[in-house]
Amino acid sequence: MKKRQMWRRFSYKKQLIISFMTIFLMELLVLHICNSLFLKDALSAKIKECLEQVVNQSAKTIDFLQDNHVSYVNQMLIDYNFGAAVQDLNSEQESELIKAKELLEGKCKELIKYQMDVRCISIVTADGTTFSYDKMQNDSMTQPTPALHKKYIESGLLGLQENVSGEWFNTCYLDRRGTKQYYVYTYAKSIYNLYTNRRVGIILISFEEDYLEGIYKNARLTEEINKNTIYITDAENNIISCEEKELIGKNIYDLESLDIFKGNSIFQANISSADWKIISVLNNEYIYGKVRDIQRLLIIISSGLALLMTGVILLEVNEMTGNVTNILHTMSDVEGGQFDAQIGINQYEKNEFTIIAQKFNVMMHTVNAQMEEIRQAGIREKEAEIRALELQINPHFIYNTLDSINWLAVENEQDEISNMLSQFARILRYQIDKSNKIVTIEQELVYLEMYLYLQKVRFSDSFEFVIQCDELVKYCLIHKMIFQPFVENAILHGFKGISYNGILEILIRNHDESSLVFEIIDNGNGMDAETKNRTIGKQRGKTKSIGVENVLNRLDAYYGQEYIFSMESEVGKGTKIKIVIPKKYADWGE
Repeated sequence: MKKRQMWRRFSYKKQLIISFMTIFLMELLVLHICNSLFLKDALSAKIKECLEQVVNQSAKTIDFLQDNHVSYVNQMLIDYNFGAAVQDLNSEQESELIKAKELLEGKCKELIKYQMDVRCISIVTADGTTFSYDKMQNDSMTQPTPALHKKYIESGLLGLQENVSGEWFNTCYLDRRGTKQYYVYTYAKSIYNLYTNRRVGIILISFEEDYLEGIYKNARLTEEINKNTIYITDAENNIISCEEKELIGKNIYDLESLDIFKGNSIFQANISSADWKIISVLNNEYIYGKVRDIQRLLIIISSGLALLMTGVILLEVNEMTGNVTNILHTMSDVEGGQFDAQIGINQYEKNEFTIIAQKFNVMMHTVNAQMEEIRQAGIREKEAEIRALELQINPHFIYNTLDSINWLAVENEQDEISNMLSQFARILRYQIDKSNKIVTIEQELVYLEMYLYLQKVRFSDSFEFVIQCDELVKYCLIHKMIFQPFVENAILHGFKGISYNGILEILIRNHDESSLVFEIIDNGNGMDAETKNRTIGKQRGKTKSIGVENVLNRLDAYYGQEYIFSMESEVGKGTKIKIVIPKKYADWGE
């Protein structure tokens, strides 16, 4: 009781100083206790957790790279001209043989152009004829077959490739250029005639192992390879890639004699695309050394802060008390409903409390202005709803009139006119039925096909269109008519004045587990950089394309920062628009 009375006799200044210093010293004590007891394990666990995440991310990146390789190879193999050229390698006519080699050489160059890590390609027909291309050799249709590919072919590889899924072969030494030795891993797949479903040959594609190293090298915590080493191995633990090239091909568990697994932490993640795995070996002493460095730093910082804070508190506590009281009184006035309350500011003071007072005064002014703006916005919203209802009369009138004209065309056996009117009426009905309604992709595609049909008739079949949509995404949800302006731009501007048949592609597929990608591609006029920037608007509101600006504003409103928009265009080669949006499925239980 006496201690409590004594405490109450202290001024607020003394109470604040004593309380603050006591709490601060207790915090320092607790910090040092936690530092000694828990910091080592906590930081070690966090470092290991971060490394595990980095390893998993590297595995996903390599997975994506491998899937990309397979995808490009598959696109090349399903080309009818490619399969025919492989068959023509056995032709006895010189002209057909030269033509086939020229086509295959072009396909190989195209693959290397888009897959920079491809080193060499060999194509072997069912009769044993070989065509090879190595990007390190001089361009020629008679390049020799790489020794590694000869080894695969002579070992009976052709007989092992009856399946159509392809097979990955482990990293092997390829050749030496100057002072650099090249190691490659190889993908082999059968080539089929798409019409007869008969295997006509096999393709071997070798990828430079250095590209794998470039991916996982960024997953190391330290540049010291003896502290953190990363390997890629196959299912039998044979090394596919590592920074020490002499270890490639060896079994990782045969390296125990090098003390790689002793006193270390092991992290691994699967690379499912090729049945590989990535293994990161981290020296535990590296972790504990970092922890000890942090512990020493914390002790130094804590001691310095204790001295500094003592001096600062003694200097500032007097002025702090008055400023805090002033702010609290004004906040109480606001709490009581006095929204025009302002904190008195001493114009000659430039400290934190002055800034708080200025910000508070600005905030209250903004709050009052926003309250008035909200009130006015409510009035404008009601007026807009009334105008929207009034404007719906005209579209309905048009729809009903078109329906009457349609029946008149049917009675006069004008089937094409009737079909066009019917399609246009359905489009109009679709548009006026809740313009921002959420629909399935399948429903939106029905609308797009009707729209494209009318545009084809309007422009005398000057273009063709292709719509490809993965079955798995047809029941995902999107906002209605969100992509129609891009399609319209491609037709009106992309195909304007062209002397060849235009092709418009609309591709919809999964982008990843949580998002979809829409691509709108045309082979029309294309545009230069200035026109492209003017079309999409470097600053929203400055685009000359109202439809495009409207779509971009809607995407901002619907998805915020969760969507990705990009446009590629080249004069005379067409335009490609790509939009990635979050994936959302319809709830059929509702």
